[in-house]
Amino acid sequence: MQDDWRWRSNLTLNLGLRYEMATIPTETSGKLANLRNLTDATPHLGEPFFTGNPTSKNFEPRIGFAWDPFRNGRLALRGGAGLFDVLPLPYQFILLVTQAAPFFEYTVLKNDPHALAPPVGHAA
Repeated sequence: MQDDWRWRSNLTLNLGLRYEMATIPTETSGKLANLRNLTDATPHLGEPFFTGNPTSKNFEPRIGFAWDPFRNGRLALRGGAGLFDVLPLPYQFILLVTQAAPFFEYTVLKNDPHALAPPVGHAA
């Protein structure tokens, strides 16, 4: 929300409050895994992905101004500032959710005897 307040005939202030939040990630099959604490022996399985929503209280101020220094309407100096929160974006959870143990595992094989040999005349 924001409101403009004409403080003088040549100065207007814009005062506001910004609310910005993100929802907690979910997964339709309940295949979520998360270490709630670094000391946990096993991951927490299922929803919620994390407890509480730290972004639900993201109220931040905004302020701006418009000033006509010569009071003739031909020149205006404008400025503004606001605080903005860094929200967790969906792409930050893609690997965490889609490739989380125990629902996803992968292995790297080194020196696999069944791997195809490189073609003759080419370096490996």
